Amino acid sequence: MNETVFGLFSVKQAKNQIKLISTSAHSISTLEINFSMQKEYTKSQLALRNGQDRDEIWVAYLGVIYDVTKSRLWRRGNHYEHWAGQDLTDELKDAPHTEYVFDKFDAIGVLKK
Repeated sequence: MNETVFGLFSVKQAKNQIKLISTSAHSISTLEINFSMQKEYTKSQLALRNGQDRDEIWVAYLGVIYDVTKSRLWRRGNHYEHWAGQDLTDELKDAPHTEYVFDKFDAIGVLKK
C-alpha cells in the first residue's frame, strides 16, 4: 500500500482500495473506498480521453478517473495550464481550489497501476 501525506490527511492506495485518513488534534477518522467494481483504465486509455482524440474529457486524481466532459471549464480539453487525459494528482497543489472540486464529477473508473 502506497501512502501520501497531504497536510491534515494522508492517502493510502492499494490495488482496488483508497483510504483517506484525516488526523487532527481532536480526532482521527478514516474513509475507505473500495474500487473493485470500477473499471480499470491504463494511462494510454486515459490519454485518449483528452477532448481532441475522442469526445470524452477525463482526468485522474489519486488513482480515480473523473469524467469532466460536461464542465465548461474543460470544454477544449484543457483547464488553464492543465490538460485532460492525464493524472492531475501532482498538479493540484498549484490549483486555487481543493480536491473537493472532483465531487462535482462522476468517477468512472480507476487508473491501472
